[in-house]
Amino acid sequence: GSAVFNVLFVIGICAFTAPQPLRLTWWPLFRDCIYYAFGLCILSLFFIGISSRKIEWFESLILFILYIGYVIYMKYNEQILDFI
Repeated sequence: GSAVFNVLFVIGICAFTAPQPLRLTWWPLFRDCIYYAFGLCILSLFFIGISSRKIEWFESLILFILYIGYVIYMKYNEQILDFI
């Protein structure tokens, strides 16, 4: 819940304070929703499927590596969008 609020709040404040209308495209919402859903699926797999209601150190390491992957993905965001 709070992640959705944070995303919408930041976009809302930016739109409110911008000197001209913001031009939003489909790409940021699509990109972030897909990665967010993927992360939640992996987290639920770890939490429910693998180690019954407890996150082990190796699972947290995998989640951290996924976060690093997202940061790298964001670094090349423009090139990926151009490719698509």
